[in-house]
Amino acid sequence: MQNILMDVPEKHPGYTHLALHVKDIKSIEAKLNGLGVKISGGPITLPEGGVMLFIRDRDRNVIEFHQPPE
Repeated sequence: MQNILMDVPEKHPGYTHLALHVKDIKSIEAKLNGLGVKISGGPITLPEGGVMLFIRDRDRNVIEFHQPPE
């Protein structure tokens, strides 16, 4: 699997990744697309069935939406 979290060569110090638990990642993806938000990675389905989707905020921090396996 491609390492989406390491998509930039130079890392910034501090906390730069926030993960949010969501119930319906497809609706999150549709909402982000409707708002014109660029998706920087995913959706990625994990071997255990969870799904991840990534965006970046204006400061280039990673925001992860994670739907756990059902």
